Amino acid sequence: MARVSDLASRLERLAAKYRALAELRARREEAVSVGLAGFTGDEAAARRAAFRALAREFPGALRELDTLAAATLRARLADVERELSEARAEPGRAIASRRWIAVAVDYHETLRAALALKLRLARRLPRGGAVTEALARELGADAAVLESHLRPPGGRLHALVWDALERRHGLPRAELERLVFGGVPARTLVTAG
Repeated sequence: MARVSDLASRLERLAAKYRALAELRARREEAVSVGLAGFTGDEAAARRAAFRALAREFPGALRELDTLAAATLRARLADVERELSEARAEPGRAIASRRWIAVAVDYHETLRAALALKLRLARRLPRGGAVTEALARELGADAAVLESHLRPPGGRLHALVWDALERRHGLPRAELERLVFGGVPARTLVTAG
C-alpha cells in the first residue's frame, strides 16, 4: 500500500471533524424543529464527550458547530472528501487546492500549537512570571515569541493566530474568519444535563 501523504493525513482528520460536526448539528437542528430545549441524560453526556474530543483535536471547531448549518457542514465534508481523493491521486502535493480547506487546516494547527506553547509556559512559570533567555533556550523558542504567547495582545491568543494566518495566506482576518467559520451564526440549542 502506498504511503499516504501528509496532506492526505490532514484531510482524513478534517473529514472526520466535518462528519462529526454535521451529525451533531443535524441532531441539534432536529431537536430544535420539534421544540426540544436541550439534551439530557446519555445523549447530553455523549454530546459533551464529542465536543471535548473535537475541541482537543481541532481547537475552535465548536464555533463552526454554532455558526454553520448541518447542510453547510455536509457540503464542507464533501469538499474535503473530494480534496482527499485528489491528494491520494497526487501524493506529493502539499497544499489543498480549495482555499478554505487550506486555511481551516492551518487555523486548527496554528491554534493547537499556540495553545500547547501557552500551556508549556503556564507549567514553567509562576503567575506573573517573566520569560528569560534561559527559559527560551530550554524551550527552544525565541523569547519574544514566548512572551507574546504568555501575554497575547488584548489577552487573546487568537490575535496571534489570526496575525500568523494573515501573513501566511495574504488575507485579512475578516476573510480568514469567513473562510473558517462561515457567516451568520445559526440558532443555538442549550445542552442540558
